[in-house]
Amino acid sequence: MIRHSARQSRAGITLIEILISIMILGIGVISLATLFPIGMVRLRNAQRYTRSTFLFESAAADLGARDLLNSLTFQFSPSYRDTSSVTGYYNPWVQDTPYTPTGHTTSTLGGVGNLGGAYRGFGGNGSLNNNRGYIPGEGLPVAYDPLFRDQAVYPNFLYPEDVTAPEARFASGIGLLRPDPNSLGNSSLASAHGLQRVTNMTPKILGINFKTIIEQTFVSPEDLVLQDSTGKYPDPANPGSILTAPSTIVPDLTMGTTAAVVPSPTNDWRYTWFFTGRQTDAQSGAAFDGDIVICENRQFGIDTVTTPYGTAQVPSGETVVEAIWGYSTTLDTPPPATIGYGSRSAMRTVVIRWLASQPDPDVRVGGWIADVTYERDQAVANVRFSNLYPGQRCHWYQVTKKTDVVDDSTFTSPNSPPYRKRTLWVSTPLKARTLLDLNTGGPVTPEAALIMPSVVNVVPRTVYTR
Repeated sequence: MIRHSARQSRAGITLIEILISIMILGIGVISLATLFPIGMVRLRNAQRYTRSTFLFESAAADLGARDLLNSLTFQFSPSYRDTSSVTGYYNPWVQDTPYTPTGHTTSTLGGVGNLGGAYRGFGGNGSLNNNRGYIPGEGLPVAYDPLFRDQAVYPNFLYPEDVTAPEARFASGIGLLRPDPNSLGNSSLASAHGLQRVTNMTPKILGINFKTIIEQTFVSPEDLVLQDSTGKYPDPANPGSILTAPSTIVPDLTMGTTAAVVPSPTNDWRYTWFFTGRQTDAQSGAAFDGDIVICENRQFGIDTVTTPYGTAQVPSGETVVEAIWGYSTTLDTPPPATIGYGSRSAMRTVVIRWLASQPDPDVRVGGWIADVTYERDQAVANVRFSNLYPGQRCHWYQVTKKTDVVDDSTFTSPNSPPYRKRTLWVSTPLKARTLLDLNTGGPVTPEAALIMPSVVNVVPRTVYTR
């Protein structure tokens, strides 16, 4: 008989060893799994930056080559003047509201009548020769946004523009922000009237279809989609059947049909652009300083919003809230001053606040906000704002950090609605700050911020005209 020693006994793996191995394997698998969503986010951001760079180059080329910002091309735009009267002069880069257009009242213009419009250079009621004063320096900030006006204001080839249509100013906070405690004359409105949203492209005139030109210019030329020009598609639910309705997934932008089924290329409308900027010198229309703003999946429409401060027609995807630019509990002026600008340590700090009845705005780290403080009445602007910072501006900032949303009791009184707020930090020093009153703990004049989640990139650009 053969005997086996203890050393020759059969070895095995214990249950404890198996459990430890499973635990180590699980940690490794989980670690690898967490890399996939991070990688997808990084890939998406890389695609955004790449596409926005391509679109910026295309937009910059179009602005220069097509001379799109030339002030002379705005003179008789149906969006800004009564087409029954072709006399006078209007340049949106240096003049706002030269007169009340037919069909609009002073209430639809935010309480601003014929003579109250903001201006640079020589002011007045749209006239080159006047005695209403001279303001040197840069022109007014303007939003050059033909695509929005084409899609949201007059999408049905109306010419001239329907006078009952909303004015659709860019980033208007009228009806959303609280009244200004510094009421002047007949204006208690906050200085948040919004920039002029201008276009020099009419949808259709003299048989020329400019709608296609607008869409081709302001939509990304990348990612072409082949469309069936007949607008007919196979019915996936019934093989052999044909759907005559256009696809609900791919937009039908073929602009007409033909007898033959010929694919027609069109853009996917994922990336679009517009320009915000101002004339470099109010007395010279040769150069414009501003930003090309790249959007992803931008909305085109106008919503009606009701607040305790009134009813406003708000462009879809543009949320305007009250902002304190450069908020600080101390001032950069020595005591006993109680009114001044925040300390230099707050040059990247912004506090935004909004009505608690409204949804919390979608502010993202890496996203963009804009200082859109804009006083449309020049006389009011001269009093509310000093020469240090203008009363009409549009400055873009990228968000680097944010706090949680909290309730705000800064301006609580028996008649004021509840507010919410959060603090943001931006990547570059602020170009304008809010005047603070230490006695009240808040701003002397409410100022405005635009939150537009569809904005993925903002690129500075100087454009020269011919």
